[in-house]
Amino acid sequence: MQSDGRLKRAPNLKPAGKCSPLFPLKHRLTERHVQMLAALAQQRALTRDQLTALFFGSKRRCQAALAHLKQLGLIRHVIYLPQPLAGAAPRAYILTAEGARVAAQITGINRKVLALRAARTGRSFLHINHTLAINDFYVQLLTTTRSAGGRLIWMGQDQALTAYLRNGKPTLTPDGAAEVRLGDRRIRAYVEIDRGTERRLWLQAKFQRYLRHQAGRIGADQLHILFVVPGAGRETTVQKVAAAALRTAFPPAPRVWTTTNALLAAHGPLGPVWAAVPGNGERALLRDLAA
Repeated sequence: MQSDGRLKRAPNLKPAGKCSPLFPLKHRLTERHVQMLAALAQQRALTRDQLTALFFGSKRRCQAALAHLKQLGLIRHVIYLPQPLAGAAPRAYILTAEGARVAAQITGINRKVLALRAARTGRSFLHINHTLAINDFYVQLLTTTRSAGGRLIWMGQDQALTAYLRNGKPTLTPDGAAEVRLGDRRIRAYVEIDRGTERRLWLQAKFQRYLRHQAGRIGADQLHILFVVPGAGRETTVQKVAAAALRTAFPPAPRVWTTTNALLAAHGPLGPVWAAVPGNGERALLRDLAA
């Protein structure tokens, strides 16, 4: 995945009719270009660093691929926060309308849906920063799990919204859902990337939705809800709200764990960063959540 060796043309770029959006591109897209477009379709927006971690061994090779896709009109960049006082502003990459047409051919996702997602993400600082925060965790979890010889199965926020629809409305709205396989251990978890913007009542409602959804289900106590929060103060708030919700939950109920951005940056998602709710202040390794 991270090799910088020469790539063959993608096997799914078959000779196409002139009406296909892939027709004029079939000799100009490598397999890695296709993978990048598919990742942008599934994750909405990604930074150069995130794309480098996913597909390249160097930022230089990633930047060259991004420049090529921009030249073809398939992607564009947007600015996100925080912006520096001097120097270049941070950039994230999203699909253009033409990129959505091509990505739809690659992924099977409706092109209008892809175009709308990209447009909504790109025009809002709230959307772009939340999306990138989710993808930071996803990329970090994926790369560290692979390095540990494990496997990650990931459901992004858009897939989750579709998976948990009932009567046209989502019963759950996680930022992601993960299954991490490490040796003989398997950890299944909902992921919530909390940016400290939701009020206490919203947090209460969120936990109640999870608990109602899992109420009394066999194996519910083997599921986990992982909350990533900005800092220690917010973690205390989330811990209190979660503990109150769990006290009245119908058993068996999923287990709740919290961590902070600083702990993730220092130790990674597989490290000793996860505090149980309710807990004694000690932190567990991710693999130990399955114990």
